Amino acid sequence: FGPKNIIAKMKSLLTHIGAWAPMAEQQAVADFLEKEDVVDAWFEDFKGKIFERLDVLATEFIALKNKGYNVDVVKPHAAIYLTVKIDLKGKSADGRLLATQEDVTDYLLSEAKLALVTFSAFGADSDTPWYRVSVGTCHLDEVKTLFAQLENALKKLQ
Repeated sequence: FGPKNIIAKMKSLLTHIGAWAPMAEQQAVADFLEKEDVVDAWFEDFKGKIFERLDVLATEFIALKNKGYNVDVVKPHAAIYLTVKIDLKGKSADGRLLATQEDVTDYLLSEAKLALVTFSAFGADSDTPWYRVSVGTCHLDEVKTLFAQLENALKKLQ
């Protein structure tokens, strides 16, 4: 029963800690779920807020496209993700060439403070300019700031 075995067993144990909610929380959720009208109302409100965020973000990407930036968006369809295209490969800013899509992703994160998931994470080619944007934690009051930062980053590119 050496140190490696103890570490392996602790890792296994720790993966289960916190995996289940305490009994009181489980009971409260079970009681709540029996109130179908309340659950339905909550769910409809939640879906409305998700669709609103999707629409606002899509509208902002379309506005950037209409300004001539090489971005695009797929109209949102019933998900918490927005599919966007940001094709900046070959551009440069401050002497920094965006030679690969990874360079583009890094540039967007550092300059625009925009975190995106590349489609390569889902099996697409590593050089695809398509991304997935989650609106699950997006706040509408942050959208204007986010797109101002994104547009400023795009303006810097040549």
